[in-house]
Amino acid sequence: IDYILMGDMNSRLSSLSTITAAMKDSAEDSPNRQKSTFDEGRVQERIDYIFVSPNITVNQYDVIASDASDHYPAVCEIAIRK
Repeated sequence: IDYILMGDMNSRLSSLSTITAAMKDSAEDSPNRQKSTFDEGRVQERIDYIFVSPNITVNQYDVIASDASDHYPAVCEIAIRK
């Protein structure tokens, strides 16, 4: 079974060890992995994530700068093996 977990975790990645023990961070191998998903002046953090099951390949990951919310959307392109 393949699965995806995504959302506003309001945590640094280092605090999500229960999740990362079973799932891959979609930004792990991306040059965009350090992009912030939350920017409130002095506080710039990546606190929104997309985690995928081990069988899913992440082809691309990015964060889109937008003023639609106080968080920027994280997006990724994935491939699921049959």
